[in-house]
Amino acid sequence: MNKSLLFLLGALFTVGAGCSTTVPPAASSSTSRAPSSVAATVSIEDFSVNDFSLPTSAATNPPRGSAGERQLFTATSTDGIHFTATGTRLTHQGNVPDAIVTSDGTVFLYYIGQGIETGKETTAVAVSQDNGATWTYQFLTYKNWPSTRPPSDPDVVIRDDGTIRMYFTDNVPQKSQTLGISYADSTDGITFTYKGHALASAISVIDSTTMLVDGVWHMIVINADPSKPSQYHATSLDGATFTLSASTPISLNRSGYFLSNPLIENSIWRMFGFSLMSEKNIRSFTSVDGSTWTASDVALDASPTATDGSGYLQDSTVAKLADGTYLMVYVSGYAK
Repeated sequence: MNKSLLFLLGALFTVGAGCSTTVPPAASSSTSRAPSSVAATVSIEDFSVNDFSLPTSAATNPPRGSAGERQLFTATSTDGIHFTATGTRLTHQGNVPDAIVTSDGTVFLYYIGQGIETGKETTAVAVSQDNGATWTYQFLTYKNWPSTRPPSDPDVVIRDDGTIRMYFTDNVPQKSQTLGISYADSTDGITFTYKGHALASAISVIDSTTMLVDGVWHMIVINADPSKPSQYHATSLDGATFTLSASTPISLNRSGYFLSNPLIENSIWRMFGFSLMSEKNIRSFTSVDGSTWTASDVALDASPTATDGSGYLQDSTVAKLADGTYLMVYVSGYAK
């Protein structure tokens, strides 16, 4: 593996392993935003005004791999597999997106943003109630926070009761140098209450992506060691405590890809992988068990329109909208 690729991989893992070190921890009794009383259902009045002004360019001298040197763009699809870049930027200085759609059609797009809170990286959410045509941008509030590390790498799932669960990279309890996955729950998508640690393993893992299939929770995580680029599969019956399903990484039949964010539909397990090697695209992968994944079609090519001239795509999330079409939000960079 050449040094330039290792550097890129190191930058990728820096986001999960270290992006929150510059962010002050959220206060455990924070009340900066009042929660709605309706589980996972919101009204237009709740999100009529932005909580913050969006950055208008890349950050000045941002750390490599940070949100400050990245931006979020959209692509659309009618089949959920093949996407067309819209050229629409959701935000400058954004990273690690994950989208869900609630029962009333509201889109919540969680991400790591920089330049929105005195230049620091923090979690935020973009909200759309018109199938992605317009957005408002909100801070998140966290309660009962015991950790010295605020949440990063948001990974969100709507549970059967309509509440929203966020998994995120955190320190493993009693092992401050080991990283794992914790979780918090919300009834309104804005205020999250810390619940506990979801995955602790012998190795540090970061940046989860989680799905519920036929009553079993499946989680894909990244090895936090940039010298060992790999992903692992964990499972759970309750969505609260996960166990790695094997000590070996997941199997991909196409090398160089990392999987990010699922779209489970018609009993097909689909995730969208990105490559930092020669294939700089986003590709569809399918699975029947969560441990072995088979490459399928290219979902989005790294065209100048798609990448803003930067030449790369990564960390995509796909959501099916209320009108039956599909929205992809993905990360790209800035032209050098």
